[in-house]
Amino acid sequence: MTVGRRDFLALSAIATVGLCAIPRSGLALPASRRSLSLFDPHRQQTLSVEYWVDGWYAPDALAQLNYFMRDRRNDAVVEMDPGLMDILYAVQQRVGSREPLHVKSAYRSPQTNAYLAARSGGVARNSYHMYGRACDIDMPGYNLAGLRQVAMSMEAGGVGYYPRAGFIHVDNGPVRDW
Repeated sequence: MTVGRRDFLALSAIATVGLCAIPRSGLALPASRRSLSLFDPHRQQTLSVEYWVDGWYAPDALAQLNYFMRDRRNDAVVEMDPGLMDILYAVQQRVGSREPLHVKSAYRSPQTNAYLAARSGGVARNSYHMYGRACDIDMPGYNLAGLRQVAMSMEAGGVGYYPRAGFIHVDNGPVRDW
């Protein structure tokens, strides 16, 4: 699905209002500025971007995040949910590290997700990754179990723990863990 700039801005505003209306007990975010520092270990690329400025999501920054978080197997890009960026921001703030979060997987096209689901019982057939609402992350130098605890303490969505693969999954769906 392709979303035009005007529709995207309208959807972002609706998502912002929706995030404010849903109580997320541990997700207290400052209203002035939010930035993310991310590293893609597959492409060896880094992105540092201020995506929230003076109470608004910055469309150009979100576009950079959309591209950075594209499907690594076929380069497909989707509009990532800004609420996911808020979760990643909150994780970075709570960890208190200046090191970037390592993004192992973010957007997955339906084709990529079907490919992975056919090869692994750990991939949901209707994954939040396909909707730009999930990200698999780690932070080298920070204990993975501790990173999981940080994400779970926010009660902001789903948190999966994959210690053998070396990452946690975060999404902005219902609060749950596995």
